[in-house]
Amino acid sequence: MLTNKQIKFLRAKAHHLTPIVWLGEKGLSQSALSEILNQLSTHELIKIRLNPSGNEKKIVVKEIVNKTNSNYVNLIGKTVIIYKAAEEPKILIPQN
Repeated sequence: MLTNKQIKFLRAKAHHLTPIVWLGEKGLSQSALSEILNQLSTHELIKIRLNPSGNEKKIVVKEIVNKTNSNYVNLIGKTVIIYKAAEEPKILIPQN
């Protein structure tokens, strides 16, 4: 679980990033999930562009976070930011 300070730090780090994965109308397919896991292992902090609207977005975000065992950072419009630390982290987040 991330603290507010850590979330703020990660949001600032993600500001300049562009979405790496785009989810279409079909939502979270197995190929999209494997691509998200691949990108998380490479980058740790990624943006995902979502197509669903309203409450569907929140459901898809929860599904992504649960299936990838990652941390939710932020959701702005149709773009979600997630973080998953690697065994040897590239991004050193503040501890408190």
